[in-house]
Amino acid sequence: MTKKVTRRFLALLVAGMAAYGQADAATLKLSLNDALRMARERNTVLKAQRAKLDQADARIVQSKQAYLPKVMLSETIMHSNDPGAVLVGKLQQEIAYYNFNVSPPDFGDFALDNLNHPAALTDFHTSLQVQQPIYNRDAIIGGSIAKSARKAQGFMVDRAEETIDLNVKKAFYGLLLAKKNLADLKQSIRVMKGYSAEAARGYNAGVMNKSDKLST
Repeated sequence: MTKKVTRRFLALLVAGMAAYGQADAATLKLSLNDALRMARERNTVLKAQRAKLDQADARIVQSKQAYLPKVMLSETIMHSNDPGAVLVGKLQQEIAYYNFNVSPPDFGDFALDNLNHPAALTDFHTSLQVQQPIYNRDAIIGGSIAKSARKAQGFMVDRAEETIDLNVKKAFYGLLLAKKNLADLKQSIRVMKGYSAEAARGYNAGVMNKSDKLST
């Protein structure tokens, strides 16, 4: 499993180097820091973990909404000629009329005919209500859970970054080692060709037999 992952990162690293080299085909330089940066920017697993971290932050903000004040504004209008509604409306508005200081007394709105057959009354009512939560146990528990989840997701992001860094470094240094091994192999081939040429000259000069020539 580790070899497959390392090979996959090596392939991605080489592909990234090829893409990076399109700007300058003659010279291609990619440092380890560049490789790490490219991997962190383009890795889909890390992007998914970071998206989950953003979601965890949003849940913390959402859990705090339970402590925000709630403001409710309502407005009603009533237009009625119902005797009871009209009388109550006038009493609430303090506009009910009567005058007992005259003779005979003026019952006004309280006269029997006016009570039974009042003129229609229009009443406007505006209400403003503000609620400020003081203690919300469910919100406290929810906020604690959201913070714990965010902390755990932060660890997941760190783990994903460390895993990506490790695999990129393995691939990067593996590529450098492969290039070094290739250079050593080419050097060995050149040395062996030199020995073979010396042996051929010695054989042609008669100072070396055929078996010695073949052994070199």
